[in-house]
Amino acid sequence: MSRFTRQISLLSVPVLLAALAAPALADPGRSVDIKTGADLVAACQASLGRDTSQGGEVSATACNQFLAGMVVAVYNSTEAGQATMLHRLGPKRDESVCFHLPQLLRYEEFSTLVVAYAKTHPELNARPAVELAGRSLADKYPCKE
Repeated sequence: MSRFTRQISLLSVPVLLAALAAPALADPGRSVDIKTGADLVAACQASLGRDTSQGGEVSATACNQFLAGMVVAVYNSTEAGQATMLHRLGPKRDESVCFHLPQLLRYEEFSTLVVAYAKTHPELNARPAVELAGRSLADKYPCKE
């Protein structure tokens, strides 16, 4: 890892936690709270499936807000082009992943990554949603070093 690598600890980035905890507010009377990998997958499936029902739109908005919050937090925490580390992952909170975000990451692409990665890693359904998202990014955009 180069000396310019920035590291993100889940508990040390208040912006990330605030953005990820924010429910979708497409309709002030309805919201979707994304906490687990399963919550994120369900919301992103609604987004990818273009569910136009009221509940589907709220879920799709929640997915997009969650993913955007994560990307913004990473971009605000790293120097352009540098590696990002997510720490305190796994059941014992002793695992880390490293990834490089691409210049452009569309909602649909990130949603697809999350849903596909969850299919092959069902153990992440009960883990925090940010862990599923981070591991899907590390799988697609791994650190080279």
